[in-house]
Amino acid sequence: MTINVTAVNDVTGESEDITLTETGANTGVFTGTVATAFGTAAGTDDDGTFNTQNADTVTVTYND
Repeated sequence: MTINVTAVNDVTGESEDITLTETGANTGVFTGTVATAFGTAAGTDDDGTFNTQNADTVTVTYND
């Protein structure tokens, strides 16, 4: 099973949609990755790379 989540850098406002995949049948545990790059400003939304720097906060949201 897969689900989509949205990750937002709370400092820059950049967002990335990420697909998470369940680790096994009915485990309720999902994993996924997104590339990161050092950046002090927001990158392009949904380009597959998150601009982040030390002390940034990232919030991930799942809507059921």
